[in-house]
Amino acid sequence: MGDEQKKHYMKCICQKGTLIKIIDSGDKYSLFSCNSCGIIQSAPFPSKDDYDKFYDGFLFRIPKNVTSRKRKINNDVSKIVVDIKKIIKKDLSKLKLLDVGGGLGYYSNAFEGEGLDVTLLEMDKQACQYAIDNFKNLKVENKNIFEYEGTESDVIFCNQVIEHSDNPVKLLDKLNSLLSPEGLLIITTPNRSCKEFLFRPFWLYSYLKPYLSNYNFINVLFNFLRKPWICCDPPRHLFSFNKKNISYLHNLAGLKVKEVKNEYSIQQYYSLKKYNDFSIKSIRSFLKIIFHLLVWIFSLLLMLFDLGDKWGNNLVVFSVKK
Repeated sequence: MGDEQKKHYMKCICQKGTLIKIIDSGDKYSLFSCNSCGIIQSAPFPSKDDYDKFYDGFLFRIPKNVTSRKRKINNDVSKIVVDIKKIIKKDLSKLKLLDVGGGLGYYSNAFEGEGLDVTLLEMDKQACQYAIDNFKNLKVENKNIFEYEGTESDVIFCNQVIEHSDNPVKLLDKLNSLLSPEGLLIITTPNRSCKEFLFRPFWLYSYLKPYLSNYNFINVLFNFLRKPWICCDPPRHLFSFNKKNISYLHNLAGLKVKEVKNEYSIQQYYSLKKYNDFSIKSIRSFLKIIFHLLVWIFSLLLMLFDLGDKWGNNLVVFSVKK
């Protein structure tokens, strides 16, 4: 990319660095990188019309294999509950959990199944109605986070939301204000350093499609692996983060990060548990099983050597009030 395209644009939300253009899309959303913290963001942000058009029914475009979806979510929640118990050290039945931007309510329902007192906070009316229809006992609030004035929560769970916000620090400030003095905030977000998507056909397609329609193909090809910014795909994801800069933003919002974990998915995606019948019915099925086994072993080696900054597809941030 030429130097003329790498021009200074504005200050980063980290308040330390300057954003430099790395992908120029002409009259659409360009991508910028902070020369201090490495945050990637789009600019300009989508207009309200573009934003509303994209998110209309967005949650219902997510693949809905209900059985595998519930299995993954229950697995995620059981792991998170272990961390909640370690940090808060209280009876789960006495804890209030606020699921911010909880979508269709699957995570809220799973947390409720673990014994927590859960409220789903979601701005999408269709998603709220889905949760009400499918999870009868779940408390649902159809509001924007900045309109919500509920009581303090012992646990706030904000799953894959912060990267969609046009002001992540403001969001973290608001979440901090809703957290009880001894409470725990759990944020998950895509890992901008991740290359795990290379093994996930749906992810690869879903990320590349908007890039190829919005950006010059040569720019995309040149930056695809050299500088991973794959998690920033406006109008969906407006920001992308790594371990260091997402922790720094928490600090700006008056939060102390206890731990940042890497979440892997390729082991689960390529799990041989999918195959209820291991009979070899064709060469194709045999090769598929062998391929899944090799990728599963590869992902295990990645975790053993702690290469999560480069491979874990999601970051899970646990923080408390300072």
